[in-house]
Amino acid sequence: MWADRRTAGLAVIAVAALTAAVAPAQVSAAIRGPCSATLKGRSVAHLTLAPADAIHVHLGARVVMTMAAQERMTHYRITLTFAGRTWTIKDRDISSNSWADSVTVSRYAQFGRGSYVVRGASTGPGLSCSGEALVKVV
Repeated sequence: MWADRRTAGLAVIAVAALTAAVAPAQVSAAIRGPCSATLKGRSVAHLTLAPADAIHVHLGARVVMTMAAQERMTHYRITLTFAGRTWTIKDRDISSNSWADSVTVSRYAQFGRGSYVVRGASTGPGLSCSGEALVKVV
């Protein structure tokens, strides 16, 4: 009987952990820092990580991401997060006030269809910006 309760308790904890890892927090995904950013032509400034704000993309599509600032940027990085796992998909040095990069969804969405958090971050002398959005791969 004790073993059944323990197994049931572990199952509840496992389901709660999986739910937390798969369902992104419904918090602001707005830009942090003096930058603007777009994903698939849509500004991420006022989006949240709620499913209702997800940007839908097709698995075979190419998606353009941009970031711009008044200051010079010297580096940018783009990451994806799925089920609590994060990996870098772009990591580049630059020397301009903006960047645009396209991503082939099927190449980087390692787990196929589902919801991914896409984060972009840019740095430069006296500059630090980041932003994120929820992307639903269909």
